Amino acid sequence: MGICIQTYDILRTDLFKPAAVLKADYFKQHLLDNIFQKNPYKLVGTKHDGSRTFDDYLDNDNLPEYCFRDQTNDRKFWVEIEHRSRWRGGYPHQYVLSIAGKRLARYKKYDALRRMFLGITVGGENKYGDLLEYYLVPVRFINSGSVIYRKMLQYFVVRDVDSAVHDPESPLSSAALWARFNWKRTASGKEIRQ
Repeated sequence: MGICIQTYDILRTDLFKPAAVLKADYFKQHLLDNIFQKNPYKLVGTKHDGSRTFDDYLDNDNLPEYCFRDQTNDRKFWVEIEHRSRWRGGYPHQYVLSIAGKRLARYKKYDALRRMFLGITVGGENKYGDLLEYYLVPVRFINSGSVIYRKMLQYFVVRDVDSAVHDPESPLSSAALWARFNWKRTASGKEIRQ
C-alpha cells in the first residue's frame, strides 16, 4: 500500500506543477540545450541515473543535478541550475536569492572533489523586453549569505547564448569555463579579475 501512495504522490507533483515550476524547468532546459549539450561538453550523468533501489534514489538526491565532461581536457564537473524570475532590490544593489545554506555547504564539499558550478538564469518572465540572462558561477565564490549580488555575477555571465541556438559549438568555450576559477576578491571586498 505504501508504494501506491508514493507513486500517487510522485504523479501528482509531476502532473500538477505550478506555473512557476514549469517556467523554471523550461529555462533550465534552455540553459542545458544551448550551452552544455554542445561541443566540447558531454553529459555524463544526472542525479538519478542508475538508481536501482529507492534507497539509492534518496542517496543520489544529495548529489548535484548534472555531471558533465569537458572533452578538450577530459575533466569532469558538476552543474546545479537555478532560475530566478527577476532581480530584487534597486540599482546598483540588485540581487537574487541564493540556495539554502545546508545545500551550499554540501556543494562546497563536492567542489573539493570535482569542480562544481551553479548555473543561474534570471528573467524571461515578461514577454516584452525582459531578456533571459545566464550566469555560471563556481560554487566556491558563493558566500553562505542569503543573496548573490548582480555586481558579483557580472564576472560570470555567459554571452551569446541565444545567437548560438543552431550552432553545434557551445558559446562557452572550455578555456572560458575553467578561467572562471581565476576570479579573486580583494581584502576590501572589491571584485577583480586576474
